[in-house]
Amino acid sequence: MKHFCTLLLFICLSSLYASAQLDITKSVNYTTTQSGVWVDYTLQYACPSTTTDCTGVQLTDALPPEVEYLAALGSPHTTGHTYDPATHTVTFDFVDPLPAGSTGQVKIRILFPNGTTPNGTSATNTAVISGTNAPSVTSNPVTTTATATDKMTTEKRTVIEAAVDGVTTWQVRVCNECQNCYSNGSLQPSEPVIIVDHLPAGAVYVESTNGGVYDAASHTVTWTVTADRLELGECVWRRVSAILPDSSFNLGDTVYNEADITYTLIGEPSNTVTEGVSHTIPASYPSLDIYKDDGVVDRYPGQTGTYDISLEVWGNEDVPGLCIEDDIPPGILITAMNTGAFYYGGVYVPLDMTVEYQTNLNSNYTFFGTTYGVADDAYLSFYDVINDFNTEWITKIRICFTGNPVPAGFDDYEEIHFHYTVADDAPIGMATNCFTHTESGPLTYALEGSPCDDTEIRAPVSGTIPDPNKYENETNSEFLHGDVVTYRITVKNGSSAADAAVNPVLYDLLPPELEYVPGSWIKVGQSAGAIDAPLPTFTEIQNYNGTGRTLLIWEWNYALQPGDLINIDFDVTVLNTAIGGFESVENIVYQTSDTNQNDCWGSVETPDVYDFDQDGNTTEILCGEDGFLTIEEIPALDSEKLVMGQ
Repeated sequence: MKHFCTLLLFICLSSLYASAQLDITKSVNYTTTQSGVWVDYTLQYACPSTTTDCTGVQLTDALPPEVEYLAALGSPHTTGHTYDPATHTVTFDFVDPLPAGSTGQVKIRILFPNGTTPNGTSATNTAVISGTNAPSVTSNPVTTTATATDKMTTEKRTVIEAAVDGVTTWQVRVCNECQNCYSNGSLQPSEPVIIVDHLPAGAVYVESTNGGVYDAASHTVTWTVTADRLELGECVWRRVSAILPDSSFNLGDTVYNEADITYTLIGEPSNTVTEGVSHTIPASYPSLDIYKDDGVVDRYPGQTGTYDISLEVWGNEDVPGLCIEDDIPPGILITAMNTGAFYYGGVYVPLDMTVEYQTNLNSNYTFFGTTYGVADDAYLSFYDVINDFNTEWITKIRICFTGNPVPAGFDDYEEIHFHYTVADDAPIGMATNCFTHTESGPLTYALEGSPCDDTEIRAPVSGTIPDPNKYENETNSEFLHGDVVTYRITVKNGSSAADAAVNPVLYDLLPPELEYVPGSWIKVGQSAGAIDAPLPTFTEIQNYNGTGRTLLIWEWNYALQPGDLINIDFDVTVLNTAIGGFESVENIVYQTSDTNQNDCWGSVETPDVYDFDQDGNTTEILCGEDGFLTIEEIPALDSEKLVMGQ
């Protein structure tokens, strides 16, 4: 009797499992890829029974230890997914029950960590789907192999080619690929990097940067660079200086210097690279290079701009007591500046900067603050020291370098910036802005470069310049059906316009793939000049002119002055009719006003074929700005049960 009951239970369970089934298949988009590249596992699932739903369905994927989890994407059948970093497992929960005949797919995105994955590393992965009324099923395995290569770059150069008895400086640069480069398929050092510089015979060692150790017996300088200093995208610069005395060297002699760089990358054998450089000993040439540029050839009253100032000690002599002075032309209101950031071939220089200014009301120089380090790139706002730019403005700025002479080879990696506004009453015509320099000491320094900038101040153009803007105000790059997307749209009158935009209007004819979320729009800010602007009148017209699309309208009873703007946010829902793909949904906002339109600064210029303003003119040109959405493609199907003869 006992055996009969056991057999009966086995038959019942077998019958139950036979009617409820699950299936899973796994694929991967890359079988071989560089480390750091996104890899997508696609998991195709099914409840293939035609009669019985699958209950309590879960899909789990224990990721290989070689990879890093990035993200997961569910399907219409999933209610959510979780990632457990402790077990390195992704779990998808499904609707309960999962209808019989359902099929679909989910995705898991991973990568092999860039820099720390040895070349040839492989990862094999399977996934499991389970249910409470069906046996668990394990997918087929998929394998991906990562590739990585040596991307270390080395360089040797002579930074300062000094005259005989002067101080010559050489530099070694070692980068893991290049500075701030982060390409995939790279490797990082597993051990310290050793740099050995062999000084020329007869040279007299002076100093070395970053703790370089000089050994008199071998006439070498050695640096030990920890592995973490040469992670991907990192560079190190090491410098050594020596005198080439007249007892061993002459004007016109060729001098050779070399360095050995030894490094070991993760999973690779040790490697030594030798870099050498030669130069001809020159005569003394004191020189400065100053370059100034606005980046544009013309400006209009009310526009803002920036002068970019580049400074370099171009010659082979240090510069004691260096100051640069800028005479500001009439009509240019300097409102702020950045002091810039300077280096000596990637090496810190113990120098300070001072900033002084004169105004139209005070011809004496006044210090702005105290001192700033040459690597600070400090931001200074002249609003802090001038109360009203209508009555007082900057006429001169002087920057001086203090503490030590500015060394030959001194250069900027962040330029000095002067931020300005063109005054409303600025003289029309050419505004020339020039730097001059002073220094102490017996040498006369040649000035190279372009220390002057010419910017033409132009009279405003008549009419308005619509300058609308539109973008999705989210951090996501891809959206699914049902997602709510926040758009930000902007009504703006270009700063070069002569006239206010009277009664400006924004029109947004939503594409059929998007549905406006009622009551979601809100004003989220405006320029200072539009602080008194009233809220717009909002209108929503569904099935506008029989297009099946919704037209959104924002109308202001207001005169928007040149340069002013107002921002609006609103929400839309992505409908199931949206086709998947990169930037597959386009949405355009248009701007008009009652004032004549002179120019368009938007990205779209098109006839008013939909007659948004209802004036009967469908050929007038509208100025618009387009925004795009990328819709993720995730297919899923439900079976349809039919009765014979239906």
